[in-house]
Amino acid sequence: MSYVLHYVRDWPYARLAPYNQALTAAVNKLAARFPDDVAPAALAENIARGIADLWLITDEQAAFIAFLATEMEITAGGKKRLLLLELAGEGALALTALLPRLEDFARRQGAAAICPCGRLGWNRALARCGYKIATVKYTKEL
Repeated sequence: MSYVLHYVRDWPYARLAPYNQALTAAVNKLAARFPDDVAPAALAENIARGIADLWLITDEQAAFIAFLATEMEITAGGKKRLLLLELAGEGALALTALLPRLEDFARRQGAAAICPCGRLGWNRALARCGYKIATVKYTKEL
């Protein structure tokens, strides 16, 4: 199965509406899994304000597969990089085939790097696409 990546910033609501139920379910599932890291209302507000961008991933028949939220950041050194922040739905690791499209988007936006933020379990699939681990965040519950 091949996937299609849709940048939905300029989509009218009527075009996005058929995906609302599946999108909401995917966001809520992600928030349930990572309650300290994902707040659906904050994510929606950041997308609405243009701080983050929403991408939909569909199959060839336009059925919802997953969503991705991205954000452009400026590093302390002044470089732009595209952060791939939230990804939820089905087939996440198979979605690496869509990375070249995101990389092209990042280049057109003037980014010097693209930075997927995710679990260590993604390393094998991302390494095959030329990505390397830059940092690891450790936590200890107190």
